[in-house]
Amino acid sequence: MISSSHSNTNSTIRFGGLITTISEPEPIETWNFWAATYSWRPIQTWVVLPEGYDKKDLEQKLPTLMEQYMGAEIQEKNTYHLQPLTRVYLYTKTDYNLDWFSDINRIYTFTLVAIFILLIACINFMNLATARSVHRAREVGMRKVVGAYRKQLISQFLGESMFLAFLALPLAFGLAQIALPAFASYIGSNITTAYLDLIPAFIVFAIIVGLLAGSYPAFYLSTYRPVEVLKGSLKSGTKGAWFRKGLVVFQFGASIVLIIGTAVVYNQLSYLSNKDLGFDKDQMVMVPIFFYAIAM
Repeated sequence: MISSSHSNTNSTIRFGGLITTISEPEPIETWNFWAATYSWRPIQTWVVLPEGYDKKDLEQKLPTLMEQYMGAEIQEKNTYHLQPLTRVYLYTKTDYNLDWFSDINRIYTFTLVAIFILLIACINFMNLATARSVHRAREVGMRKVVGAYRKQLISQFLGESMFLAFLALPLAFGLAQIALPAFASYIGSNITTAYLDLIPAFIVFAIIVGLLAGSYPAFYLSTYRPVEVLKGSLKSGTKGAWFRKGLVVFQFGASIVLIIGTAVVYNQLSYLSNKDLGFDKDQMVMVPIFFYAIAM
């Protein structure tokens, strides 16, 4: 029995038809033809192992199993690999998967780019906060005069930065939702969002970003001495100037690297899309020579 079906693009098990090999003679004949002498048999077999069973134990038994049922010649030319179902989508290159879905290195690349952009934003916040520190110097001096400890001042400034990070979360969600269709079209992939499932992670992430961005301004502002502030002898930019300059250099350096990388990737994708292939692509049909089956 053959039933045609359209596979879901979000599924790693994609097929155009289902064939039973129990009673139909034609599929059995095809299977026997494949299994006899061919050294390349692109067949995926799904195996349910007992809970707690180590897949390495089964992998060690596969060569003996092949030699027993297929012969020593086929066993020497073929190797079977076990791959967890949870790794099929992102580890197709690493685990010898037969079909191409995605690559975990893409996730690492985009994560690294996101970290660089986030660091640039945090450094920009630090520079702006320390640049306007003179305007809050008198506040710090008065608080210390009336008995505030440095830990209390640090907690206050860190709390302010975390509050700003939480205010930025809804804005980030909105901008991501607007930019997602254009980004998915640019990279040629279907991307879906699951914000509700990631809310706890986003909350933790906002706390970390707030602490990171507000750490240097908090420690910097809390070091002001009340006497210097109230006497008006505090000069802007005299403390930690080398550190702030280093932050500015890193910020501009990371921005330049990201801009250059973006330009290179954009030019490469444009080249792939617009390069003249030497023939008319319209009305052309590509037919694969080989196909593979999934044994259940």
